Amino acid sequence: ASQCSGQGGGGSFLPAKSTSGSMTLRPSTAVGTLEFRCVQEPVRTIEGIHYLQAKARDLDLGEKTVTCDDVFTGARFEHRFDHLVMATGTQTNTFGTPGVVHGENNLFFLKQLAHARAIRHRILECFERASSPYTSPEVPSTLTTISLFAAPFRSM
Repeated sequence: ASQCSGQGGGGSFLPAKSTSGSMTLRPSTAVGTLEFRCVQEPVRTIEGIHYLQAKARDLDLGEKTVTCDDVFTGARFEHRFDHLVMATGTQTNTFGTPGVVHGENNLFFLKQLAHARAIRHRILECFERASSPYTSPEVPSTLTTISLFAAPFRSM
């Protein structure tokens, strides 16, 4: 997006999220090595870019318009373009594995900064529970055991 502004006249940016974050640094924020503010950049700060937080719903290449929904109000609007660059994003595919649902059964994905925040919150909560004088002696070891699993990137 930042390179569009230098091409004579700027451009528009229509993301569903208001920040852009470094994917490779997200694990560091979850464990506290980096602060969250160090790995995300508000897209609104890019000079020469008209910013609208919206979800694209339809595309008319003949008329050169994108039909969008405002993420806050749900209002539908059309946005004209001269050139279009589409980045569709991704969604985690669990391949129908039973019990694999984000946020359930102590399972967390790490696709967004909000996921890193949830992981960090859960780790801190477990440590606090483990250090409580009212926790039975056998429980702390289960609260301080963390398993990490990673899968290779798949694109279709």
